[in-house]
Amino acid sequence: MLQIDSTEALLAQQLSQLIGLIYQTASDAGSWELLLERFSESVAAQSLVSGKHDHQVLTPHFAQANRLLGEVQLGEQGLDLLEQTLNRLPMAVAIVDVHARVWVHNTALLKLLKRHDALYVEQMHLQTRPANALLLALTNLQAGAANGLPIKLAGDGAGAPVLTLSLTRLDMPVHAQAAVLLVATDRQQPLFSAEALQQQYALTPAEARLVQQLLLGDSLEQACAALLVSINTGKTHLKQVFVKCGVKRQSELMQLVYRSPLWLLSGLAPVSTVERSAPPASPPLVRFVTLADGRRLAFVDRGDPNGIPLVFTRGILGSRLTAHPDEQVLVDKGIRLLVPDRPGSGQSDPNSQHSLLTWADDVRQWMAQLGIARWHMMGFATGAAYALACAHQLPAQVISVVLSGAAPPINSMGDLRFFHGDLKHGLMLCRYSPALAPHVYGLLTKNLASRVHQYFNDTVSVLPACDQKVFADNRLRQNEAQAVLEGAVNGNPTFINELFIACSDWGFELKQIHTPLSLWHGKLDPYVNWQASENMAAQCPNARLQILEDAGQYLIYSHWSQLLDEVVSLDASAKLHHA
Repeated sequence: MLQIDSTEALLAQQLSQLIGLIYQTASDAGSWELLLERFSESVAAQSLVSGKHDHQVLTPHFAQANRLLGEVQLGEQGLDLLEQTLNRLPMAVAIVDVHARVWVHNTALLKLLKRHDALYVEQMHLQTRPANALLLALTNLQAGAANGLPIKLAGDGAGAPVLTLSLTRLDMPVHAQAAVLLVATDRQQPLFSAEALQQQYALTPAEARLVQQLLLGDSLEQACAALLVSINTGKTHLKQVFVKCGVKRQSELMQLVYRSPLWLLSGLAPVSTVERSAPPASPPLVRFVTLADGRRLAFVDRGDPNGIPLVFTRGILGSRLTAHPDEQVLVDKGIRLLVPDRPGSGQSDPNSQHSLLTWADDVRQWMAQLGIARWHMMGFATGAAYALACAHQLPAQVISVVLSGAAPPINSMGDLRFFHGDLKHGLMLCRYSPALAPHVYGLLTKNLASRVHQYFNDTVSVLPACDQKVFADNRLRQNEAQAVLEGAVNGNPTFINELFIACSDWGFELKQIHTPLSLWHGKLDPYVNWQASENMAAQCPNARLQILEDAGQYLIYSHWSQLLDEVVSLDASAKLHHA
């Protein structure tokens, strides 16, 4: 009896945690990964996500969370705009309520949190060591105290620098809560420009240097020590600064500078050569064909109109805009790139019978209307299945298949060993608890529609360095974010259907594909293990494998030129073979 009671108590605790995460995800898009992981763990353990818990217990909470999300979505659009603005600032900034709940933050704050143990986020609330230091300051601020500047937090045991928090009331409510601007600084924080301080407030160079130190959270004594001047000299400089700036104390001086346009003149890295010389291009023109059942299929037709036809199939999140935006490389290599919106995604009409095999027939009709008799396929991540389905169903028309970071078929729980992170959790949930998957992902797609840039920034921040380097190119960042947003425009059903297809039986076996196949995979891919491509290559009778030591998931971008060269090579081989 004791064992039964203990088990029931554990299940009740897990259930309570899941319900809490459901509501947290409704207000914080970044929490859905944790929610997904918890559901996946329950599926794997066969402990909680089963039976009555699916419909009788959890579903009503998803419904309520979706209602709450719908009520705040308009406000979220404003927060997203504010978030993008704050990301232009070099200072670590967050807007919090009086309970230290974070509503908006910038990327500089995320970087600062990684450097310190004294400030951290727990359940979307900022926490401090010593405990409650921030909460106490916020309470005093709410009670009418002067703006709390500064709050000193001790460094960690490894000797990390002291962290200083500055608080200012804002004349704006956030979700009906009073809002406070929090600025966090440490010794690695970019300095306000001394030249800008001199110009803005008519300061001398020595006075400007003193203000720079004070803005780092130093006391006057610490600032004087850092500048190697006596305390009396520092007091004289500070007195002159107060007169010139029209303030009477150090906290007022800091507030004055924080409210000034000097934010945008301090510590910002220069625009890269790529961004300056190649601004984001306009999205390519969408075209349509009408299929036999009356559905419209949307696509883009890029590159050399007389070049080698190449049909590109993207992963789960994306659209016809997913592909490297560089037009010139397509022209240089003689490639005609054709990228579709799959049924129900982007501007393509949905297909209630959509599957890998029906997709192959859509492609057949599409190519026939374009007058293309034979073509190559390229598949990325879970898009590999769509490319391979065309090779299986249309062997006389598909010349070759090139795959990048290919996701393998899932025929059993064991096949999930090739997957990692959110992709693994999502596929497991869809395959083994399909009733709950639409609810979990419904929260993601609703948040995604209004906060795509924050979602994208959060995603990129956990990628390996090689993938982060890819998205240092502003063209690729903008193109990928727009592709994801366009792919999510029709909401949850299409996205969930894509997941169900990815985790279901493909309808054919790899050993049945005799089309020339080239698999490329980065060893640093965080979502699909490179051994998946190795395993797939071993099953296909006409496959070759390229494992790249220094590439991640987005080798489709980092090695785009080489992948196109592979297509050109395979095309030349095919022509030689048929000659």
